[in-house]
Amino acid sequence: MSERIHWTKIYETVNNEQAEVIRAYLESNGLEVFLKGEMADELFPGLEFTPVEIMVPEEQKEQAEKLIQRYLEADTDREEN
Repeated sequence: MSERIHWTKIYETVNNEQAEVIRAYLESNGLEVFLKGEMADELFPGLEFTPVEIMVPEEQKEQAEKLIQRYLEADTDREEN
């Protein structure tokens, strides 16, 4: 019997495109990622700013948080230039 994955939230955004980019970035670094709420805007059109929670297995939380910080810092640098 396989062990059940315990997911933990590491980031939340209302920008679906940002959530997808972050998911791809984390996955490219070998992490498992689940986006909670990513389909809400399709299921409930007209509900704006529905948050998407970026979830990873608990044992990957620390690594994921470091990668998120690196991503956000790089994103800020791109916006400033």
